[in-house]
Amino acid sequence: MFKQSASRLLCCLLALAGSGAAGAAPWPAAPPLLLPDAESTMQLRAGEVLVLSTAVGESTGSARVQALFKVAAPALWSVLGDCQANFDFVHGLRECEVLTESENRATTRQRVKRGLFWRSLDYSFETVREPHAWIRIRLLEGDLKELEGSWRFDPFPNGEALLVTHEIRLRPRLPAPAWLVERTVRRDVADMVACLRWHSGGSPDSEVARQDRQRCPD
Repeated sequence: MFKQSASRLLCCLLALAGSGAAGAAPWPAAPPLLLPDAESTMQLRAGEVLVLSTAVGESTGSARVQALFKVAAPALWSVLGDCQANFDFVHGLRECEVLTESENRATTRQRVKRGLFWRSLDYSFETVREPHAWIRIRLLEGDLKELEGSWRFDPFPNGEALLVTHEIRLRPRLPAPAWLVERTVRRDVADMVACLRWHSGGSPDSEVARQDRQRCPD
């Protein structure tokens, strides 16, 4: 059972913001498939976590990242769904509680405190998911004004890896400095995905695994 499909992605961003991720499909349809071009494919195969896009404005932040995981979808799914495991790769996660859950839907409460400049954020959100394929996330209530995000897991050509695409957009209820929001969306989301890759055993080789591990929370 997927115990917290959305926990990690909110934690990762820790304080971005938004109402609807750019290009997101209508709720609760599957997020769109984003196939990399030839250059991006080379970078992904080299182990890079690609930041495809970021946007910052009026305390709102969004990010879209993509990476290859050399791990089976069920194995990655089980790590994402493990509330306790989320503390290992989600920056600033302090509390996590699954409130309700069924096979394709769940509600989760989290409390996140990221660094000295962010206040503690307590919120609950809903996740809708198609097991081993995609996850959609949206805010229910709490210290965030807006939240929407998604995960998508697609087999790469020849089955060599899993193409993982994560998108998040959110806004805290209280204003946040633009420089802090920008740093969060540009660095912290990608770091979370890299750490998740290491934690799930999906790093492509030992050197990338070492780099992924260094991006995990202290």
